[in-house]
Order: sequence, then C-alpha cells, then structure tokens
Amino acid sequence: MLLLQEKLEFINTIAHEGKVVVIATDTNSKIFYTIKQDGFEDSYLNTPEDQRTGWEDWQELEFPDEAEDDQSVIDKETTEFTHQDDPNKFILRSRYRTLNESAAAPVQLVSGMEHIYVFRQSKANATETTPNTLLVDRFVLDGMTNQLVRKLDVRFKRSRKKYQPIESMRKKANGGLANIDSLDFRDADGEPFYEPTTELSLITNLHKGWFSVVLLPTNEHEKYRWHIFAYNSQTRKIELTTIGASEEGLFDLKDYTILEQKREAKNALVPRSIPGIIHRTLDINSVEVANGFSATKYDIQREQQTREGMQLLKNATKIMLAIPTKQGNVAALSFAVAADGTLAEIDENLDSQTTLRSNSRDLLLPLNTLDEIKGIGDSTPSVEYLHFGERKAEGRRQLC
Repeated sequence: MLLLQEKLEFINTIAHEGKVVVIATDTNSKIFYTIKQDGFEDSYLNTPEDQRTGWEDWQELEFPDEAEDDQSVIDKETTEFTHQDDPNKFILRSRYRTLNESAAAPVQLVSGMEHIYVFRQSKANATETTPNTLLVDRFVLDGMTNQLVRKLDVRFKRSRKKYQPIESMRKKANGGLANIDSLDFRDADGEPFYEPTTELSLITNLHKGWFSVVLLPTNEHEKYRWHIFAYNSQTRKIELTTIGASEEGLFDLKDYTILEQKREAKNALVPRSIPGIIHRTLDINSVEVANGFSATKYDIQREQQTREGMQLLKNATKIMLAIPTKQGNVAALSFAVAADGTLAEIDENLDSQTTLRSNSRDLLLPLNTLDEIKGIGDSTPSVEYLHFGERKAEGRRQLC
C-alpha cells in the first residue's frame, strides 16, 4: 500500500467512531488527512479493483478563513476571558482566520464528545493569532463520504453574529417583534456558519509541536477535564495545564464545586472547590527533553471474583507521559487520576494562586434568611472565581 502525497513531514493517527483517521503536516505547514475505507463507500466501490488502496485520497483539512471577526464574540470574551487587571491579555479567545497560521510541526488529535479535536501550534510569525500558542478546531466525521467536516456554529441568521441580532429588529407597539432575526446554523443566503478556532492564549512559547493532550472523564455524568502537557521554550521545562471541559465540549475556565465524602465529616457530603485552571511545572531533575513526547490514558486492571467467575475489572485510571531525553533514554512518568479528573502528585498547599477574573459581589439578604439553614459539613464552597493555580511537581520517573 502506498499513499502518495508530496512533502509530508509529520504524521499522526487516531481511531474515531470505528474509523482510522490519519492527519499529516507537510513542509509548507499545510495539514492533510486520509481515512481508512470500510469497503462499502461509493469512493471505494467506484474505484477499479486494481487501483484500490483501501484509503481515501489525501484532502486538505479546512480551517477558518472568514472575512470578518464576530464583534459580539470579541466583546463577550473580552469581558469573561481576559485578566481583570489587563483586559488586553486573553486567557482564551476565538480566531476567525487561522487557515495559514499553522506551524510546520506535528498536530495532536483527540477523539471525544462526538468530535475529533485537532490541536496545532501557531507559527512564530503569525499575524492572525498569537505566535507559538495552541489552536484547537473541532471536526465531525461524515461516515458516508469519509470527510472531516468543521463543526457548525449557531448565530443570528441576518446579523451573522453569535450574540447580537440585527440592529433593525425592534419591538412593535402590540408587543410583537419587527424584522425578526432568529438563531440558525445558516445565514439568510443559506451559507452555513462554522465554529471559529479556539486559541488557548494561556499556553505560550510552544516549540516544534512538543505538546500532548489527554481528555479524561470524571465521576460526573458526561463531564470531562483536559490535560495539556507542553514544552516551554523559555523555561525549557514541560508544563501541565488542566482545564475543565464545557458542556459544549470546549473549555470551561471557571472554578466549580464537587461534593465528596470525608471520614471526619461522618459520611456527610462535603463541598470542595476545584480551580478552573491548574498549572504545574514538571521539575524532572537532570533530565533534558530531546524531542516531542506523548501522554496517554491507561487503566489498571485486577482479577476479581464475580458471579461469572474470575474477571479482569478496572481498578484505577492513570496517565503515562513518555519523554525522550538527551541522555538517550526515555523518562516515563505515571500520574494517578482522581475521581474529579485531576491528577495526583499535587501538594495540598499551592505555591501560588491567582484570581484571573472574579464576579463576586456583595449581596444583602433579609435578617431571617439564614435562620432555617443547618450545617451539613465542616467546610463550604468558595465564591466562584477563575483561578490559575501554580504548582510544582516532583515527578516519579523511570529510565528505560
């Protein structure tokens, strides 16, 4: 089997919804993909038998290239996703012209929440994005045509904006609306809206695509957490950034509270606040990173007696990080995973904790509002903040 495509330099593969997807970057920073055929597609059946390779032809992956930004999104993200002390410093933002912003570096792929996520590094001389940061795009796999289709976006049909209808829409005297602008997947001309690229501006100084991404489930239904390992070219260390996954499948930067049992609370459910963003620097003594590394989720299984006899059952979930070193070895770090999706080896006390943005405010209640409230635990959740927790971890390593 020979899949012809010129100048391909970096290749990555993932299994998604029963199909094998290969995505590659060429020397000109263009990103292409091909998909393994099942044998039932028209593209397979219409190809002469002696010319079948079992794979689709290489296609260039589509990225946003819109003429204008959505100002309503920019205004909302400036309010919610910037540092409260510096509104020009974004934590996360949407980008509408990233077609030519990719670096000539490997991409990382994640299959989850019904999408394929393509993570790529922006190029050093980027003009439409922040240089050397992390860009994320979502794609849906069309199993009939074997194509990766960009995720559709919902916007107002006439204004073409996500959060602002057309200015001419107004209330009539009888209470109705004139010049109604409704939400839709397509504009007034029938053209589809596609989701913009998400730029994770808080991840900086990327180098040669040396990063790896893992999506972990939590003990809450359909709730996940992102873990991004990235090499920082300035500090020359691997940094781990973990962010909660939003209900829409992207990123939730706010703190959230979970209820967990503690022995000292006599089996009562005690609330615990988890920072929306957790940042750690992996301090691996005397180890220098030599090339791109890889992180993956794996399960620990143990044999247990069941009604059907002895069976292997999942006992724990962990993340393995494998790092090629300049010493000629591979450093392997294993992180245990908590039920809330966070990783082990985090000190109880933070080295530092920074509030990037807060919506806390004073609230005046009637005097008798709290009279009937009874305590159920020994602690209470904190006010909702967007925290950036800085932690250093001494990773256990194994040289092999």
